[in-house]
Amino acid sequence: MGVPPQVAVVFASVAEAAAQLAAWQADERKGIVLTGDVETMARLVQAAPGAVAAVNVGGVHYREGRKERLRYVYLNDPEADTLRAIGASGAEVAAQDVPTGTRVPLADFLA
Repeated sequence: MGVPPQVAVVFASVAEAAAQLAAWQADERKGIVLTGDVETMARLVQAAPGAVAAVNVGGVHYREGRKERLRYVYLNDPEADTLRAIGASGAEVAAQDVPTGTRVPLADFLA
């Protein structure tokens, strides 16, 4: 990975990440948990009930069968339903393309 030496990169399964979430959240260093797809994020949220407070949807690019929801978010209907389920579980789901960009709530980009 192309990261500075002082930045830790950890690869973990859903089960490993769920087990580590509390420790990662207690760590004073900033961090981010990335998943490769919407379904994997849903599995993480289910594996650690209440531990995932917010989900940022970004980098979900065009693929056959997906519809543009925002200029930087493309989802098919099952992915949209999965995000709704994540939101219903209590996590705040929003999309934001860059850190200085406006957060768009789930209801606004799935309307």
